[in-house]
Amino acid sequence: PLMPMADAHITKGSRQLDARSITRSSQRRKPRSRIPHVVHQTWPIVPSVASPLGRALQINAANSPSFVFRVHDDAAVSDFFLSTPLPHNVSAAFHALNPDFGAARSDLWRYSVLWKFGGVYLDLDVKVRSHIDRLIHPSDPAVLVHEYPLTEPYRNPKEPHYDQWFLAFEPHHPYLEHALRKI
Repeated sequence: PLMPMADAHITKGSRQLDARSITRSSQRRKPRSRIPHVVHQTWPIVPSVASPLGRALQINAANSPSFVFRVHDDAAVSDFFLSTPLPHNVSAAFHALNPDFGAARSDLWRYSVLWKFGGVYLDLDVKVRSHIDRLIHPSDPAVLVHEYPLTEPYRNPKEPHYDQWFLAFEPHHPYLEHALRKI
């Protein structure tokens, strides 16, 4: 059985995320997880083990041993778009982005890799303080996080605000398909 969601905590910087911040898209229960146990992360170069990012990666891998952690550097991200069939001219859109806009290229990559393979995207500086399985129910096709209270003054607190530093999707999820179509 899964642990109660209230026992799951994630920190990003000084912010802590708990179960009240999880939004699920659940359907009927299946014995195996619809979301693959792979965590995709990206950074311009793979961080050294001794660096703060390398330590965060080690903590997350130790806390979630059933997940495979894959860190993709810029070359691997570029290769992904060259070698992976994607819908809606997404590869062309990626290569049209100026490499100086690394965040935009990373955003497009995270949606594309999750659409193609499914799994979890986690910013490299995020430390998951418990097993990722506590955040993902086996029947979930997608898991998104949101933060409250909203700290940005321009955001309407009554409208949903989802963060993208933690995303979990089954392969070919229609939400990601729609996002890629809008690129």
